[in-house]
Amino acid sequence: MKKSILCFASILFIFGVSAQIVNIPDSTFKTLLLQNSSINSNMDTEIQLSEANSYTGVINVTNGFTIADMTGLEEFTQITELHCAVNALTQLDVSNNLLVTVISCYGNNISSLIIGNNPNLTELSLNANLLTSLDLSSYPNLTVLNCSLNPLIELNVANGNNTNMTSFSAMLTPDLQCIQVDDPAYSTANWTDIDTSAIFSLDCSSTNSLDVLSTETKELISIIDLMGRETEFKPNIPLIYIYSDGTRERVVKLEE
Repeated sequence: MKKSILCFASILFIFGVSAQIVNIPDSTFKTLLLQNSSINSNMDTEIQLSEANSYTGVINVTNGFTIADMTGLEEFTQITELHCAVNALTQLDVSNNLLVTVISCYGNNISSLIIGNNPNLTELSLNANLLTSLDLSSYPNLTVLNCSLNPLIELNVANGNNTNMTSFSAMLTPDLQCIQVDDPAYSTANWTDIDTSAIFSLDCSSTNSLDVLSTETKELISIIDLMGRETEFKPNIPLIYIYSDGTRERVVKLEE
């Protein structure tokens, strides 16, 4: 009987311990978190739930770590900044990270971004991704936005506080015909980093529609880096190819 009770207690203990471990399936993301002693305070081989929940700093996994999945981020509920640029992400969910003020995730392949109800957000760098729609009307404290180099069709930044914006960029988004804002006159005068094909409006609901696609053969007209700067071809570096029909392609050619 004692052996049975002891065995049962051991099972409960093991289950309890495993239940406190944060699930981080991407090995690269997990390794980078484990290497940070401010997060992995006991320097073991797992991130405990208590470690994730209590961490109040910045998560920075930027620059070519090829992270494809940031599952586990949801447990870091007290981080203030997230930097995960130049990786291999296709989606990003920060809806559980409600104290984040800065999100920098440029240079990925993100087509799905979930921010959630976060009034603290002030800076958002999303350039060079695959986003087609972006509604930022619920973030009144936003001061910096870069959403250039995305195949955007819809962009709403009418957050009731557009005059608070210190930096706005929506360049190289040829399918974006209309940007919804608080005051079109103010935005036209102060936000000049947009394509000539786009306009500012109080209501874009009837404006954004795709033109008929051209059947002409497309030609490469420009190469830019992930910061939107024109450059020449460079091996082993992510670049954006811009074609004559307005399409863009992210290219990395390895040096032989």
